Amino acid sequence: MTKIISYIMNIIHHQHRFILLNKVKRALLIGLCVFISVFIINKLSYYYKITLLIPPIAASCVIIFTLPHSPFSRPKNIFCGHIISAFIGIFLVNTMNITSLSLSIGLSLSILFMLITDTLHPPAGATTILIMSTKSNWHFVFFSVGISAITICIISIGYRRLHRFVKEGKKEIHT
Repeated sequence: MTKIISYIMNIIHHQHRFILLNKVKRALLIGLCVFISVFIINKLSYYYKITLLIPPIAASCVIIFTLPHSPFSRPKNIFCGHIISAFIGIFLVNTMNITSLSLSIGLSLSILFMLITDTLHPPAGATTILIMSTKSNWHFVFFSVGISAITICIISIGYRRLHRFVKEGKKEIHT
């Protein structure tokens, strides 16, 4: 009886070690992808001499890399969600005074249009608030939001493929 219990405990111990090892591998992969994303965006910021790493993009990295198979993590949702929200923010900056009411309208319209276009990406709502709060211009939309959203979309596609490779334990990546 003690041998059976010892055998079962040994199996449980090895399974826990395997689960822990997979969690560590996944966490390291997520950390690496976030590092690469932030590093590339900052290098592009330095090269173009504009701010590209904005808080909503950093929040997008959290969702993209921790929940890669979520509908919110699709490249279409990431890019279109941020761009739609940015355009709404720019439109409202140019047509309304920035008040509690206009900020509420901006976020509501961003969510509405993301839902209508099936491009909901929760961190993108903050893009509207950021643009309205800082009274940004069209240059900010095209460069800061556009370049950083494209960058994380490209990295997220690579991550999803790599995540599938690590999860399934395949010998080679099939495209």
